Amino acid sequence: MLTRLSTGGLLLASLFLSACSDEPQSTDADVAPAYDDALGRQVVSHYGDVALATYSDALAGACELKTQIGTLLAAPTEANLAAARDAWRAARVPYMQTEVFRFGNAVVDEWEGQVNAWPLDEGLIDYVNEDYQAVMGNPGARANIIASESLKIGEQTLDLSDLNAELLASLNELGGSEVNVATGYHAIEFLLWGQDLNGTDAGAGQRPATDFATGPDATGGHNERRREYLSVVTDLLIDDLEVMVDEWRPGEENYRAELEADSVENGLRKMLFGMGSLSLGELAGERMKVALAAHSPEDEHD
Repeated sequence: MLTRLSTGGLLLASLFLSACSDEPQSTDADVAPAYDDALGRQVVSHYGDVALATYSDALAGACELKTQIGTLLAAPTEANLAAARDAWRAARVPYMQTEVFRFGNAVVDEWEGQVNAWPLDEGLIDYVNEDYQAVMGNPGARANIIASESLKIGEQTLDLSDLNAELLASLNELGGSEVNVATGYHAIEFLLWGQDLNGTDAGAGQRPATDFATGPDATGGHNERRREYLSVVTDLLIDDLEVMVDEWRPGEENYRAELEADSVENGLRKMLFGMGSLSLGELAGERMKVALAAHSPEDEHD
């Protein structure tokens, strides 16, 4: 592993040094490239190894999250809710490392929205305060799926009685609004924490464990549906991560096979383009600049 990383590091270093050098560049068509094809293919193959390992770690984290959520639903105590929240935080660490494979690999971008879309109008999923500031013009901003058996959007009435994975996935971008997010990590996050009422101050939501209880101490209303929603959306997250793990397994007819069959130049381009896009457009832009410029707590991303 260390040897292969070292080889890849030398290749990438040579590419960056070549691109950033102030020395005049030769125009001689016979000059040898900065790397050989065999070495480049080793780097692209190792890129696939890292993707497989990272998505596998994310899947393992999601499975542990499911275990802790199962414990919470079996016994809705504050201690079990805290453990489920800790499991969510832990599960995010390996998933966020997978984001470097976005932007350069279309298969990841086409898949990612169901898993990681954000920000979300929380009122689509569950109860929020009366003064909740939804995205203007969002038809699903007060849908409250958990409290509703049906939902009317325009002339269409949707049946919400059965909270299955197919239904929840179909509600993403409901009415054409990107902030209608019904599945993925951030939907689970909202269900575990509840609405953040701290504005621009530090802190998170304070949903009580009794929102998942079924006895006389239950709070929040519609608790059976909230429990069902949380269980279904967690199972769907695991299913989605399994799909992406399969895309990076070696020796199969999948995206990794397509990547390794492509030219070395395209493989390296996808690696570097993904890294650059994540650093500038996504992290510096969407997750920091937008929230700061708009003074919007809903857009902040810890």
